[in-house]
Amino acid sequence: MASSILANLRALKIDVDIETLAVGDIAIGDLIIIERKTSRDLIDSLLDKRIFRQARRLIACAPQALLIVEGADSISRAVHSNAIAGLLAHLSTEIGLTIIPTKNTQATARVVAMLAKKEKRRVDKLAKRLNSRLVNSEEERIERRAKSAWTKHHASGSLGVESNMPKGQSDIKAAKEKFARGVEVLQAFPAIGRVRARKLMLEFGSPAKVFSASEDRLAKNGISPQRLAQMLEILG
Repeated sequence: MASSILANLRALKIDVDIETLAVGDIAIGDLIIIERKTSRDLIDSLLDKRIFRQARRLIACAPQALLIVEGADSISRAVHSNAIAGLLAHLSTEIGLTIIPTKNTQATARVVAMLAKKEKRRVDKLAKRLNSRLVNSEEERIERRAKSAWTKHHASGSLGVESNMPKGQSDIKAAKEKFARGVEVLQAFPAIGRVRARKLMLEFGSPAKVFSASEDRLAKNGISPQRLAQMLEILG
């Protein structure tokens, strides 16, 4: 990340961690990846055609991939405006890259800050909702209260109606409910989909064992140290 935009982000009271990214210039959590280009950079990448390769890598790297074009209103006349318009249209409609034009570095920093704050609000809201649901479910278990509709839904893995299994299969039912609850807990964290949550439960057996596993073992299952730190931060 350029020192100029870094200074602007810090001036906007945005915490920034400096590290080398495999793809893109700025990452916001695990969901947003941003490539930042000046108008001159955009033209150069168009001429040597590397922009298309970069765009596809961005799309493959994160659910929300963005290209910020800085100084978009001062694109050099060396390239016909139709070529630029065609490039941007192709990146947006054919590849699926979101393009945000900005006037200068300060404007770019404001856009990044807005996205970071919005993502933080989303994560905080998710963490609050998850904590509330876990507390309610635990209180129901301890106080032996009737299960709420939410607990029934997430324990059964169905539409909230518990199946009537023969008594001889009570252990199987309990194991399935435990597995479903673990999947739902893990799935509630950012960038942990249902497929990955199920794989983690099959590998570790419980969310607690996921959080206490070694970094090497987690990395083999798609959980980076940075993502684990974010999950633990949400748990407080």
